[in-house]
Amino acid sequence: MDTNRLVDIVTDLIDDDEISIDDASFNYVETPFFDSLFILSMIAVVDDEYEIVLTGQEIQDAATISKLASLIEAKTNWPSSFICVGISSFFLVFRENLII
Repeated sequence: MDTNRLVDIVTDLIDDDEISIDDASFNYVETPFFDSLFILSMIAVVDDEYEIVLTGQEIQDAATISKLASLIEAKTNWPSSFICVGISSFFLVFRENLII
């Protein structure tokens, strides 16, 4: 995962010359710009760039660009043809309409 691209994305979303984002350890949650508009914008940009959907809570919990990159990478590497559904303590794995 290229964290430099995420640094650029967060820099564009914050759009303030007074805040310097030097690396992926930057904590975007601690900025005054972290609000619902930032979260919605991040959801849209990540969906557009990486074709995955993050929740607002996931973006807030990640807090730093490096953790966000790890989350995106984990979701990107998850096999898209599998859907796991938890029922009680059992998991059914569906793939192409077959129960395995």
